[in-house]
Amino acid sequence: MIDFLDKELLKINEGLAREDAVKKETDSLMMNKIKKYEDEISRLKDDRSRLAEENSNILTISSDHKRINEDLQVKLTAAEKKIKEQEKIIKNYQQNYIRIDGKN
Repeated sequence: MIDFLDKELLKINEGLAREDAVKKETDSLMMNKIKKYEDEISRLKDDRSRLAEENSNILTISSDHKRINEDLQVKLTAAEKKIKEQEKIIKNYQQNYIRIDGKN
């Protein structure tokens, strides 16, 4: 009877050892998955931060370009106005020169 109990106890211990090994393997696999997902989350957070910074930079550049474009438009309008004034002066000189010269 003691021999039978020893054999049963040995079977139980072997079963527990197998279960413990399976549990350790499962724990290891789960920890690997957790680390993989934590690494992915960290990478995505870094990407999000980088993209937010790039977006901020783009908005700043866009704002600067808009301001520069507005300044250039004002200067262009002033230059076009000046050109028209100069054209009037040249036309006036040409008309006066023709009258003084007596030619048509």
